[in-house]
Amino acid sequence: MKKENFYQKPTDASRVKQAIVATYFGAWKNVLKTWGNSPKLGYADLYSGPGIYADGSYSTPLLILKQAIEDDYLAAKLIAVFNDGDPKLASELRKNISALPGIERLQNEPKVYEYSVSETVINLAPKIPTLLFADPWGYKGFSIGLIKAFLGIAGSDCVFFFNYNRINAGLGWEGFDEPLDLVFGRQRAEALRSKVQGLAPSQREQVVVTEMKEALTEIGARCALLFRFISAKADRTSHHLLFASKNPKGCMIMKDVMRNRSSSLVQGLGTFEFTGATPVPEQFLIPGLGVGPLDELREDLARKFEGKTVSFKQLLSQDQHPTAAERNYKDAILQLEDKGRVNIHVYGRPRRRVKGRLTLPGDALITFRKPSGEQNG
Repeated sequence: MKKENFYQKPTDASRVKQAIVATYFGAWKNVLKTWGNSPKLGYADLYSGPGIYADGSYSTPLLILKQAIEDDYLAAKLIAVFNDGDPKLASELRKNISALPGIERLQNEPKVYEYSVSETVINLAPKIPTLLFADPWGYKGFSIGLIKAFLGIAGSDCVFFFNYNRINAGLGWEGFDEPLDLVFGRQRAEALRSKVQGLAPSQREQVVVTEMKEALTEIGARCALLFRFISAKADRTSHHLLFASKNPKGCMIMKDVMRNRSSSLVQGLGTFEFTGATPVPEQFLIPGLGVGPLDELREDLARKFEGKTVSFKQLLSQDQHPTAAERNYKDAILQLEDKGRVNIHVYGRPRRRVKGRLTLPGDALITFRKPSGEQNG
């Protein structure tokens, strides 16, 4: 799609992307407002566009500001910074922000800039907990250094568009005008060019996204979550939305957000994919005929914590499954309890039941039993 046609009306994929960012923003705010000093919060959008599509639909900038207008805490605390290197789009965004109903409720006027994105744009963002959203047309200006700078501010998280197709093309052409050294770091980019030679497309994609996630881990991200958008026309990856955070709580919240926007669920776990098709009902495996993601999670936890006693909160902070949300961990632990492989204790009160099933509160102590032959070892 040509850039000039992009803002005619949102695609289904764009709506999902916007929903993921806006939903996480609301949940992120709810966590940060509990900090003892009730901090101001920042939102930075580096490739903002005009804020409204030609059909009247709001895009991410106005969705975020609308949410802030309707929330007393955000109306008082939010510092919003927008940027678009296209002066025309930046000008349109200013007009659309000023016309947004209730915009006068915001105590801090949103700022709109017109810079080409580079690591220096970190200076535009307030030095407070900030959610960064970066949705470039290609990936010029995007860099691992930019993400590192934002994550260096306590409480800050990053959501960005990872244009796999453009990056994949760049790996095969040294003269590509959007150098990959900035995206991955020079050494990793050089190694990646060698790694992908001769690989099948699916293998190549896996290597590229794994390298990106490892690059984010190296700069301190506690998690790097990928949500994959699949082209309905070509049945292949279109792009990814990538989330990075240093905060385990943020990681778990985003897993739940991405789970709820997945086109399908398998044993309760989201596929973290949007296929463009109508969402399918949750898929359950026929007992004895296959192993699903919840089965794998359950067995991984049993092995990892064998013989140990941990609280449920501790378990969540120590395990880093790529797609399991908190509810999936609870299901896995309760299945282990049903099988007699863990003992669960909640001190000072009885465990509640919901729909006849015992619940698993965050302070529950879980004792993972050793196999019966090892109990006295």
